[in-house]
Amino acid sequence: MTWLTPTVLEVAGWVVLPGVAPTTDPRELAIWLTGAGRTRIEPTTLRQVQDARVAEIVDDVAADQRGSGFVARFDLGRVVQSQSRRTWRLVYRVRRGGIDRTGTFDARDRGCLSRAVVSDVVGGRRIRAMWNDGLVVAAVNAPVVLVELLDQEPRGAVLLLETQRRLIGASLVEVDGTARLDAAVVPGDARTAVVVPRDLPGGVRWDVRVTTEGGDELRVQWARRDGARISGVPGGISVARGARGYVELVREPVLEVARWRLEGDRLVMECSYADPVDGVEVFLRGPLATATIELSAGDGDTCVAVVDLRPSRWGRRMLLAPGRYLVVAEREGQPVPVAVGPQFTGDLADRCTDELRVRAEQTAKGQLRIVLAAPLADDERGAYAQRQLRRDYRARQGVEQIAYFECYGGTSATDSAAAIHTELRARRSPLRSYFGIAHRGVPVPPDATPVLRYTREWWEVVARSRFLTFNAGLPAGLERRDGQEVVQTWHGTPLKLLGYHRPATATRSEFPEQIRAYVSRWDHLLAPNPHSAAIFPEAWFYEGPIHQLGYPRNDALWQAPSARATMVRDRLGIAAGSRVVLYAPTWRDGSRTMPDLLDVERLAVALGPNYVVLVRGHMNIRRWSRPADGGQVRDVTAYPEINDLFLAADVLITDYSSVMFDYSRTGKPMVFFVPDYEHYRDERRGMYFDLAEVSPGPLVRSFDDVVAVLRDVASVHASHEPRYAAWIERFNPLDDGNAAARVVDAIYEY
Repeated sequence: MTWLTPTVLEVAGWVVLPGVAPTTDPRELAIWLTGAGRTRIEPTTLRQVQDARVAEIVDDVAADQRGSGFVARFDLGRVVQSQSRRTWRLVYRVRRGGIDRTGTFDARDRGCLSRAVVSDVVGGRRIRAMWNDGLVVAAVNAPVVLVELLDQEPRGAVLLLETQRRLIGASLVEVDGTARLDAAVVPGDARTAVVVPRDLPGGVRWDVRVTTEGGDELRVQWARRDGARISGVPGGISVARGARGYVELVREPVLEVARWRLEGDRLVMECSYADPVDGVEVFLRGPLATATIELSAGDGDTCVAVVDLRPSRWGRRMLLAPGRYLVVAEREGQPVPVAVGPQFTGDLADRCTDELRVRAEQTAKGQLRIVLAAPLADDERGAYAQRQLRRDYRARQGVEQIAYFECYGGTSATDSAAAIHTELRARRSPLRSYFGIAHRGVPVPPDATPVLRYTREWWEVVARSRFLTFNAGLPAGLERRDGQEVVQTWHGTPLKLLGYHRPATATRSEFPEQIRAYVSRWDHLLAPNPHSAAIFPEAWFYEGPIHQLGYPRNDALWQAPSARATMVRDRLGIAAGSRVVLYAPTWRDGSRTMPDLLDVERLAVALGPNYVVLVRGHMNIRRWSRPADGGQVRDVTAYPEINDLFLAADVLITDYSSVMFDYSRTGKPMVFFVPDYEHYRDERRGMYFDLAEVSPGPLVRSFDDVVAVLRDVASVHASHEPRYAAWIERFNPLDDGNAAARVVDAIYEY
């Protein structure tokens, strides 16, 4: 939604009838604004448009809803000229497929209308469009309007106001609190000045309020829509247009984003700013990754902010993963306001490259959020499009010499799948390897072909593949077809209860049925050791063949050259001679947030400057309660290959993660930080054996105990040598560097 002129409003949206596809008949859709007494304002133009996001959002499997979008323009001159306080509500009528329905809009796109969209001031009035159980438009009086911000020594910043009433006082009121400061009023012939003190406290936003001769207190409004960039004066006081068009003051450097565009792998934002901006750092911050935004000066008080969506990390350029990223700024570690300009509401459309789909959103607090998604084509997005692709998939006949691999839903291309692929290539197998990827930033092994999940190409590959190999659940809609074999490698030796053994909860009432559905398609199941081979059939009610051959992914840990560890340390920026601690906890059922149990920054400081702490979040982690990256701490959650981290580390800290079974192949020390041990074992998840009785390293409950163990880790490790040897005999008997060869011999015939 955006203002094209002070009185012409353009509104975009969609009207969907579930199960009924739209047509191009212009008579099927009507949009208008209705007021009191059933008065109507008809749009000057109304056109139906194609919008693939509609199909993606409404998730209608029965009809193609891409044509349900519309764009309507309204001339609201009569609204602004009227002196009444009448409100107008947006209404639709749709006649489609024998259905005739009239109503108001009951949903809004994420980010749109999170704040009011206010027009310019015209004749002492302006129009406000906002969401209030539907789109509502109303004219509001603007008796006091800011027209200019000046700097006038020595008194302070000067706000020049146009007013229809005589003013006798002014004050500043904290937007989110009750603090109030007095400001001086200087009457003039055409304009009234309000002098803002230079010692205005920083860190908060302030409303500007004036008192009229009649005793009314009024909020000062912003005069313009276009070009209403934040202005600044020496001394750091700046003025911004608030959520509903009112003036707000802030004594901080502020960036306001006006518009944005894509230039290849770069996101470019045009901004204005208020002095001073020296020392300000700007970031694109997501749930699991942060990218630096570079600022460069433009004309006057403008600048350009550029972020590389494929930043360099760990010696390679890596595309940012899909997710929602906020544009944030800091100075000396303190947050700096970043605002969305008033014209930005008309700039929310998707932009797409071959590698990413990018969308800008405005949050309820007026922040700019950038949404990155996989670049599915318009006819691949949404439930209806996927239904058509599945129909074509089912109609295909025959398989080819293709081995398809998928790890963790396509978020990586490593694990046992990569080891099996490498073995196939070493044997010059005629099988062609494809890796399903969730986004274009997932690196795949050499000589393998990446294919983006749920694209048309992906459906063709999984239809034609002889072998389909997964290490977790199967993709929705996938079937085992004639001539195909489904291989389940799984992704770890179980300490935590799996499948049907897990404690039942009300939120997982259908979980067993989901398990049964995808387990029924498995033809082969790998087990790394006798312990797993005994548990897997019971946990999943699996009756097919179990191949107890070891985990191919652990082949890389067998007699690994020291040069590999050195290379990884160099990639991670770890100085020679540093001691490396790898902290890799598991997730907690019911939460996708990284467990906030061990203060890794404090740990790094306590251990001293010769230590580096690597932090690896579980694959089910979607966010951090607080970022942990910088200085002696490295967030390596997105590092592609966990085996590299095993080789680089001197010691592992974990809790209940299955990394304990893989890391033990290295023979290096392990520490188990388990402050919630009894709760986790007896109530939250449950265990197949009591870790405390057999652990190859100490179980510790407190931060101080972790520090003490790490400072004396060599002797602690030596004291656990008998347990460590028994552990390896029980859980690593087949980790001899030849597991991939045995698996290929047993399963991947060609």
